[in-house]
Amino acid sequence: MGRTKVLSEGLFVGLAGAACVALWFFLYDAAAGTPLRTPALLGAALFHGLRDPAALVITPSLVLQYTLFHGLVLCSPRGCSTPWSRGPSSERISSPPWSCWDSSSCTTSAPSKK
Repeated sequence: MGRTKVLSEGLFVGLAGAACVALWFFLYDAAAGTPLRTPALLGAALFHGLRDPAALVITPSLVLQYTLFHGLVLCSPRGCSTPWSRGPSSERISSPPWSCWDSSSCTTSAPSKK
């Protein structure tokens, strides 16, 4: 499979995954009476160090910051969905992508043959 096809499929799978998760949390938060609470809470915790969820003030800026981060992570070549979405097992990444946030520790290797 060509690199361009893998990247385009990874982008599609990443965007689809990000959209599904965003919709799920939007519906969950709306049912609880606080739409957009989850992305605002995650954005405040991740980017602004919020420790007390009761102190959260939901703003469009927090929602946008986390939404962009979430989309970028799921659409990156090392994102959560790409390694397991396509390809034979010998081309898949053997370690979970969240274990290598910096490029110096990222490696791809074929599973060991037993």
